Amino acid sequence: MITFFGWEPLSPPSSARRPLPPAAITRSATVGAVGFLGAGVILSFAGLAEGGIGLVPLALSALLFGLPHGAVDHLVVLGLARCSLRLPPLLAVTGVYLAIVLLALLVWWIAPVVAVLGFLGLTIAHWGQADAAFDRLYRPTGGLTAAPAGYWIDALLRGFLPIGIPFVAFPRATASFLEACYRLFSAQPPPDFKAAGPGVLVVLVILGLAHAALHLTTFCRQRDRRHLHILVESAALTGFFFLVPPVAAIGLYFCGWHGLRHVLRLCTYEPRPVVSAAAGRANLGRFFLQAMPLTVAALAMLAGFRFIVLAPVSSPLDQVAAYLVLISALTVPHALVVAWMDGREGIWFRRGGDSKA
Repeated sequence: MITFFGWEPLSPPSSARRPLPPAAITRSATVGAVGFLGAGVILSFAGLAEGGIGLVPLALSALLFGLPHGAVDHLVVLGLARCSLRLPPLLAVTGVYLAIVLLALLVWWIAPVVAVLGFLGLTIAHWGQADAAFDRLYRPTGGLTAAPAGYWIDALLRGFLPIGIPFVAFPRATASFLEACYRLFSAQPPPDFKAAGPGVLVVLVILGLAHAALHLTTFCRQRDRRHLHILVESAALTGFFFLVPPVAAIGLYFCGWHGLRHVLRLCTYEPRPVVSAAAGRANLGRFFLQAMPLTVAALAMLAGFRFIVLAPVSSPLDQVAAYLVLISALTVPHALVVAWMDGREGIWFRRGGDSKA
């Protein structure tokens, strides 16, 4: 299996082998973003985002950048730990990873309200930090944004947009989805998730103003257009999540934004960092081959969900809920791995203007 799937430890690129310039990475991310934003807008204006077609992006995320983007975490852990690919460390890593996933599912069983809130909080933190890390690595800016406070303002705002806006723009659909997740593990009446809308709106406004002030102030001092690019992305995401119903929006974002950007980052990792466009395409194909076994294993876990939940997984909404509950459990160890990646690459201590180019 190790030979067939091309498994090799993955570690951050060394200074001796510089990866493709940041512009090539950000260009690929922008193409993916425009594609997913455009698809969401078309689906919404065509009135298709809330029907069966609206579920297609989430279904595709099981195979295209979404679920697979964390399916090489075992290789990343080995690389970060500077371990060779041998069976004992590989079994240890996968065993610990699986144990964390099972513990997360146990929380859903024991305390579903805590699990729902933890799911939302962890997703905000992980998605936001992933976006902030991507910008610091491939679109580094100076001034106020280089300070730790700037990093956290960016991370919180970017994480809050996909999770918070649906509470404001689509309160009924968002509550229905969270209730479906909750009912998989509890026969008790669910909390009133719609009541969170006003508080979420206040937080969104505060974070949005802080984010805009941070980048506009620094742009006025430096005239660095990267600040404007970041603000344009934030504005586009805001409009997207206000316009597109939550299930379709999350499916598109998971594939075309969060998952894609993580995969692009991994394509710069050793032992074969991206040094040309052709190498980038080869690394992308290699990534999906390496991710295949654990992606299939995760889908097998999803198929077994019906045997461990209280409510039948029959309607499309129930199936979406089961899928995202599994994603929430897989996100716990994945977020820990990404935090380790961030620490190794100096994300939290990176000064403005530093670049991987």
